[in-house]
Amino acid sequence: MIKNNFLLVVLIVLTASRLLWSCDFKAMECRGGVGDNFFSKYTASVQKFISSQVRKVFPSPHSELLLGLTIGLNDLKKVSRFNDVLQFTGTVHVVVVSGYNINLVFNLIISILGSKYKLKNLITAQVITFIYAVICGLGAPVIRAWIMGSIVSWGIYYGRKLEAIRILFVAALFMVAAVPSFVFSLSFQLSFLATLSLMMFSGIFVDRIGILDDFKTTISAQILVWPLISYKFGRISLISPIVNWLVLWTIPLATVLGFIFILLTAVWPYFSFLSSFILYLPLDFFVKTVYFFGNLPFASISFKISLSFLLTYYFILFGGYLWYVIVRYKNENV
Repeated sequence: MIKNNFLLVVLIVLTASRLLWSCDFKAMECRGGVGDNFFSKYTASVQKFISSQVRKVFPSPHSELLLGLTIGLNDLKKVSRFNDVLQFTGTVHVVVVSGYNINLVFNLIISILGSKYKLKNLITAQVITFIYAVICGLGAPVIRAWIMGSIVSWGIYYGRKLEAIRILFVAALFMVAAVPSFVFSLSFQLSFLATLSLMMFSGIFVDRIGILDDFKTTISAQILVWPLISYKFGRISLISPIVNWLVLWTIPLATVLGFIFILLTAVWPYFSFLSSFILYLPLDFFVKTVYFFGNLPFASISFKISLSFLLTYYFILFGGYLWYVIVRYKNENV
């Protein structure tokens, strides 16, 4: 067993050593935080140019939504009411670049280049995706997605089937070993838990409930995320699954069209203006939907759980999932 998981064991030991050496868990901080990366100066310049181009074409809050989806620029404080309804509807996580966006961009580039089994195409897609990740500011969710996508892509290229949960843990451990302060980053915690929750529970919903895929995805992601949100912010959204389900289709469409729009602004501004009419539709649907539901009096409630409840919840859930996996494995090998 140790031989088959040698890399994972090494990463666990390395990460634990780094955390003990660098972090003060009582103070909830680590020496040498994330800080600015090498590319920060260039990232700020590129983001400023893109932001100015987007704001020339799209009104607020559509422009803030598009900038959040495509380059991870968080300008929500400029539109406080929009920020409020995003929190009330549990959709604020959407207006940031996440692993989902990275995968969309990677798949878009591969579809343009051709086969993902060609070494040249794979390297080109990874380089372009990394440049995109740099433009987005190299946030924790972006780095995690790029590492995971890289591992999966090379696994496919060499014809190796890799376990998704193992890849997630390898990526997370590598990140924390490199930058220990990530362990206290809320964006890292939420991104990790949302991805893990999807991997753990989406299959169970398919097997046992058989509900619509988008709604299944929304519910699955919330199972591990809502307790942390309640613990950190003292508020949970009662309509988050429904609203996320309703707007989920707009995210890939707005992200891909937005990415194309931003590229066109640099090479063909006139055509980018024409394409903005198509892009406006999913953005407007998202904005109007979250405003409608966010203004409902029962959209969210104040509810803060304790640390002991949080840990107990995760302990029971992970124990139950382990039991489910063991039972299923036994049934499949009878």
